[in-house]
Amino acid sequence: MENDKQINKKYVRPLPKFLSKEEVQLIRDQTKNMHDRMLVDLLYYFGLRVSELCALQREWFDFKEEMLELPREAVKRKRSRRIPISKIIKSDLKKYLDSLLEGEQIVKVTRQTVYNRLKQWAKEAGLTKNVHPHMLRHTYATAIYNAKRDLNLVKELLGHENISTTAIYARCDDKYMKEGIEGVL
Repeated sequence: MENDKQINKKYVRPLPKFLSKEEVQLIRDQTKNMHDRMLVDLLYYFGLRVSELCALQREWFDFKEEMLELPREAVKRKRSRRIPISKIIKSDLKKYLDSLLEGEQIVKVTRQTVYNRLKQWAKEAGLTKNVHPHMLRHTYATAIYNAKRDLNLVKELLGHENISTTAIYARCDDKYMKEGIEGVL
C-alpha cells in the first residue's frame, strides 16, 4: 500500500504557480526602461518561454495580420506556432521595435539575466512569491483558460504537442472549487 502511494505521487504534477494581473503590473512598474518593460510584456502577453524570448526576431512580428510567428527553429520540440498580438501591447511593441536599429536584437540580455531581473523586480514590488520567467507563461495560460475554458486553445497558444501537458491548467485547487459551488447548491 505504501508503495502505491509513492508511485502515484510521482505522476501528480503540482498546480502551476501564476501571478494576478495586479502582480504583473507591480513587476512592470519596477522596470526602468522600454527594453525591460518589453521583457515582462513579451513573456506575459505571448506566453513565451525565456529561450523563445531571447531568440525573437523583428521579422517574426506581422502587425498587419496581428500575429507573432515563431518558426520551428526557435521553439521547443520544433513546433512552430502563431500567437495573436494582443491589442493591449500592440502599440508599445510597435514603438519599441521601430526604435531598434536595423539588425539590433529585440532582447539584449541572456536568459539568466531575464531570470535575475524578474526576481529583482518582483522583490522590489514587494512580492513574496518565487517569481521566474516561466511563471509569466503559466499566468498567460491560466488567464486564457479561465476566460475561455478551452484547453485546445491554450494548447495551441503554448505550442504543446499533447493536450495532457496542457490539462494541468484545468485542474482546480480547493479555494477555486469552494468559490465555484457558492450560490449554486
